[in-house]
Amino acid sequence: PAGTGTGGERTVCCRWVIDATGRAAAIAVRCGARRRVLDRLTALHAPLEADPGDTDRRSLVESDEDGWWYTAPQPSGGRLVAYFTDTDLPAAPYTARHFHRRMLATRHVSRWARRHEPTPTPLAAPRRAAAHTAHLDRVYGDGWTAAGDAAVAFDPLSSQGVLTALYTGLSAGRAVDAHLGRLRCGPGRVHDGEDSALAAYAHKVTAARTAYLRGHRFIHAQETRWIHRSFWARRLAGLPDSPF
Repeated sequence: PAGTGTGGERTVCCRWVIDATGRAAAIAVRCGARRRVLDRLTALHAPLEADPGDTDRRSLVESDEDGWWYTAPQPSGGRLVAYFTDTDLPAAPYTARHFHRRMLATRHVSRWARRHEPTPTPLAAPRRAAAHTAHLDRVYGDGWTAAGDAAVAFDPLSSQGVLTALYTGLSAGRAVDAHLGRLRCGPGRVHDGEDSALAAYAHKVTAARTAYLRGHRFIHAQETRWIHRSFWARRLAGLPDSPF
């Protein structure tokens, strides 16, 4: 059943809620779960205007001493350019102020940037987006289950965001369906402390995160030019100096 509340909002009564609110994990956190954040990775991103001559459909990653650049074609014909670094490093505010200049100083990304931006007119200030690795201390509770970035969020360099969202979404849905099918203690209650289907789902999420962390360190270890710079040293050491 649903009723109309103030301001046009609707109150919906249901037996179970799946939290798919992204990195905020708004429902899970409100229900008492805690977010565990591994790093401070942030993305500074800006669109480039369309260029009919750009027929390259590939994406590109280019590292530098304090992070890495990314560019990919967009359906509109333009390109997205983003820079990833840690929010506490000087490179973050400096790149926010001088995004266009830093982009054109890159070795590879600049090739596309100059094609899409033939005039010296600076781009608008880049936008910020959270890109940190994080997970919940528990992915389900009384009446709720988390999926996608709400359950576990990965560094975009892993290219696992969409895959993990689909995998956890499907797995969470099946686990909740199995749980509700066996529920005998009344709506919204987990009997005997843990339900096997939900516990199995939590195990899947943990296994995916463990595999990701191994790959995360391996991928970053391939960049050997700046191993003593904070951004790269943190990832090679599992970010031991992170306060989170």
